[in-house]
Amino acid sequence: AERRIPIRSGSQTIYVNPDTVLYVQSQRKRTEFVCIDRVISCNSSLGEIAKELPETFYPLHRSYLVNVRYIVAIRRLEVELLSGLRVPIPATAYMEVKRDLQRMIQKGELPLAAKP
Repeated sequence: AERRIPIRSGSQTIYVNPDTVLYVQSQRKRTEFVCIDRVISCNSSLGEIAKELPETFYPLHRSYLVNVRYIVAIRRLEVELLSGLRVPIPATAYMEVKRDLQRMIQKGELPLAAKP
């Protein structure tokens, strides 16, 4: 059975399969899980959430954790996800991020997710 992670959202706990999460974004004091089928807001910090997520999540920059399985293109200073969303890569970290992502994707340990 796939592992699901608990996400505190208001007064409820939602259990999410990390494979359905495209990315996690920190906005002001809230953190959003952007999933294939929904967006879940929670009160945990990105740092706390990062400890719960599998290694398929990469810290693209301070406010994004991206599920590498859903990356379809790496461009100058951005990645494109299966959903069409483009997430910026900080210019100062671009070469390092590109190298890390290419290594993760090409190792074959991360089959690209099928389109839902």
